[in-house]
Amino acid sequence: MDTSEKQLIEQTVLENRSTLKLYDASHTMTGDRMLVALFVRMEFPVENLYGTGTTGGLPPEDEVRETLGDPVTWEYTKQRYFIDRRAKSEVFATLLTDFNSNMRPYLTHPEFPARYVKKQLKQPGSKKLDNKTKL
Repeated sequence: MDTSEKQLIEQTVLENRSTLKLYDASHTMTGDRMLVALFVRMEFPVENLYGTGTTGGLPPEDEVRETLGDPVTWEYTKQRYFIDRRAKSEVFATLLTDFNSNMRPYLTHPEFPARYVKKQLKQPGSKKLDNKTKL
């Protein structure tokens, strides 16, 4: 997803050395109705995957870079359709609270970047530009 039209609301470097960016990707659909959306992008440089003790089974750095690119990117979008403009803030706050309660602990785990890379490398046809997962 192109982030140039999104409003960055948070950028954090996590303990697992990944960069987590949260965006408000909401926009008007028609009249006073909106698509309310939280867009999340997590990036981790390939070099940060090595030397952490969680890299068992990863191929050499150059192979990871060639296959998945650098940095490796994970993306997530949560959205609600046809929301009244007056309820946008409340709905977005709910999306953000749900993300922080349910997803953030998973993403901050020290082994998440290496596990994600291993999963992406196992997928058939994984190419440099095919490294994004929508949940």
